[in-house]
Amino acid sequence: MLELIKLILLLPYEIFKGIWESAKEEPAGCVILILVFLGIALTYERPPTEQELNKKVFVYWEKGLEYAKKRKFKSASEQLIEANKILPDNIMISARLSHYLYMSGSLQEAEAYAKKALREAERPRDKSYRASLYSTLGDISMSEELFSAAIRNFKTAIETDPGRGEHYLVLALAYKTQEDYEKSLHWAEESLKREMKEKNQKKAEELIEACRQKLPDKTDEGMGEAEELWQKGNGYYDKEQYELAAEEFKKLHVLLPNDLNVLNALSASLVNTSIDEAKLYSQKALVEAKKQENNEVLVQLYDRMALIHWKEENYADALEPLQLCVKLKPENPLFYLSLAYNYKFLGEYEEAILWADRGLERTADENQRMQFERLKNLCLEELSRDESSDEAEENNDNEMNDSEKADEAGEGEE
Repeated sequence: MLELIKLILLLPYEIFKGIWESAKEEPAGCVILILVFLGIALTYERPPTEQELNKKVFVYWEKGLEYAKKRKFKSASEQLIEANKILPDNIMISARLSHYLYMSGSLQEAEAYAKKALREAERPRDKSYRASLYSTLGDISMSEELFSAAIRNFKTAIETDPGRGEHYLVLALAYKTQEDYEKSLHWAEESLKREMKEKNQKKAEELIEACRQKLPDKTDEGMGEAEELWQKGNGYYDKEQYELAAEEFKKLHVLLPNDLNVLNALSASLVNTSIDEAKLYSQKALVEAKKQENNEVLVQLYDRMALIHWKEENYADALEPLQLCVKLKPENPLFYLSLAYNYKFLGEYEEAILWADRGLERTADENQRMQFERLKNLCLEELSRDESSDEAEENNDNEMNDSEKADEAGEGEE
């Protein structure tokens, strides 16, 4: 064995030695030697640099995207497979490759790459990738008619990234496939409350309409009753019969427990009849308005919360909702007026004048300007009164000191 190893090690040396000896005797041998070394040099391949590898990946990625735009998903997959060979741990490549394989009909490969990417996407910032991968797994399960698995994956996608409407839409479609139109309608409606591409919004609207047609009796009856209660509640509210309005809106709240308009109307009615209940329903409405990112209703609710605190003479707690009103609607001068008055009620007259001046900058309405000027004058009077009070107090102190000094001088003379 040792002799064999020696032979292998010495073989190249002996070959080059023989070539060298031949070259000495014959000039052509030099040419042979050069060609041998050149051949060795040409067969040696330098490993590519990281920059070169990244450039290759970028080329494969761009080609893949181009093919995908033309809906040539098989060709797109081939490009990303090459990119994946270079960067096998890249989540973005694995996730996109999984989707392209699914679209090209390679379900098993798509599932394998999706699961591979899921293992890699464990960091919190990768949640959108994880959600998309669960959604892809759901699509694969739907193609294989594994509906329970599909629904489970779609729900996991929603839990992972609750802000994306498309995840709700595919779940709604899965329930429609199973002819569960109630659940399909619910999730389609939920999808429209989230961020979603315009074309998918249209799909959701079409799905909602289709589900309602499948549930005509129940939907029509419920919507008819809801419409009647809504009209009655608004009728009472317009006549300032707030207790009766609240009763109708409470009945409507039972039918539509998460409806933001109902919660808002109920809160507005109760603020004039029951402060505690008004707080409760205002908080519920705030939660729903924040979910939907409905700034119009949020402003109304913050303004109402400030009014509730004013009714309780709790001006310190009224500050935050009023500041949020100004933040959400900086162009509305009336919120500046309310905030300025709130500071006046707290005895912070200089701050009140500051906010009144800011409000004046935002209005040309004469009536509003008069209100701001009146508030400023009231605050200036209070500040003047405080200064006079301080001066009077200082004078009293001085008089007392003079009196004490006079007494001391009198005692000294005696």
